[in-house]
Amino acid sequence: MSRVHCLLMLLLSACVASTLEEPGKDTDAPGDEGGGVGDGDTDPGGDADTDGDTDADGDADTDGDTDTNGDTDTDGDTDTDGDTDTDGGPCGIDHFSIQQQVLGPGGTPGTRFADTDALTLVATVGNTCPFDVEFETPTACLFDDWQLTSPDAYAEALFCSEVIQPWSIAAGESLEMELSQGALVASEWTWTVRFTGGQTASTTFTVE
Repeated sequence: MSRVHCLLMLLLSACVASTLEEPGKDTDAPGDEGGGVGDGDTDPGGDADTDGDTDADGDADTDGDTDTNGDTDTDGDTDTDGDTDTDGGPCGIDHFSIQQQVLGPGGTPGTRFADTDALTLVATVGNTCPFDVEFETPTACLFDDWQLTSPDAYAEALFCSEVIQPWSIAAGESLEMELSQGALVASEWTWTVRFTGGQTASTTFTVE
């Protein structure tokens, strides 16, 4: 083989070697140094997003969903049951919300009334679950207990038939129980209700 031929072969080998990537070298664009892999983005996580973690969903955890709390649902809390509480259990009547209103003449809600005003008490149970819920109460009333107390008087205003009563509340809907209380003596009153799910709620109002 001639000396010229050998020189050409050596030059060709050098050119080919210069075009091959060194083993383990990152093939990403400048700015994605340190990733150690050619993932094509600008973070060092080796995935297909730019948030710096090891999944491809673009948030700041590694669980692959669309929230940042590291669990496997997308509701933003710290359990995996898909509802908006953090207890991790299935949603049911113990998650229901309780609302109370004291209505004066004309059905106007308030916190101060005259001792001649006929009052109406309205308590509402709201289904906060993302699905319909069926349940039963031990009496015909929606609430297990319903009491009015004050420093000067006491009124247990709830009288219910002793029968098991079935109920159903659609997702996001509510049921209410209304009681015409009538006039009360002048005092500072506390109205307390207890729901069969275990929740207790109270509100105060003044009769003058």
